[in-house]
Amino acid sequence: MCVLSKRWVDTWKSLPFLIFNRSSFSGEDTERFIEFVYMVFMFRDHTNIQKLSVPWEGAASGDSVVVNVNRWILFAIKQDVQEITIRIGESHVAAYEIPHRLLNCKSLRKLEIYMYGNGRYTDIILPKSMNLTQLKVLILEGLSFSNVELRKRLISSCPVLEILTAIDCDLQTDNHRESDVLNEQRILVLSGRKQENDGNGTCYDS
Repeated sequence: MCVLSKRWVDTWKSLPFLIFNRSSFSGEDTERFIEFVYMVFMFRDHTNIQKLSVPWEGAASGDSVVVNVNRWILFAIKQDVQEITIRIGESHVAAYEIPHRLLNCKSLRKLEIYMYGNGRYTDIILPKSMNLTQLKVLILEGLSFSNVELRKRLISSCPVLEILTAIDCDLQTDNHRESDVLNEQRILVLSGRKQENDGNGTCYDS
């Protein structure tokens, strides 16, 4: 029996911030957590989403986790989401293919992807075409970019990017500094390795 007033029952359907924390459910309740998230999207109205956050920590995660998370991302994109944070701990995923629609989302202003806990990097697979016209902040952790050209294309596909942070990432390089694709107002921070600072607030792997 629902004890919420009808006003509150209707209000949750249009909340702009959706934060689905896996740790809110017990370790054995993965299926119940997944079902809960799908039910929220199913019964939510069509108002825009300001932020979608999925912290999936405290339980081992595999390919099925990525499949479900990607579906939730696509649901959010349909509702013009502005910020997306994906945080997957204890990841056993060797590679993560970022959805094409995510990296071509015109409403997205901030994107954070964290994958860690398996003692190795998660290889990122990028689509060939990317266009993030409104993205201002990009934060990545625990990822590996094996394709240098696609990585460069990702950065250049963000014309208004202000902050790019890569934490403990394996960034393949051709010794061509990324500042060529970042204007003077943008910040590039690469941490998790020894860094060199050029004196202008921009850091590079050395």
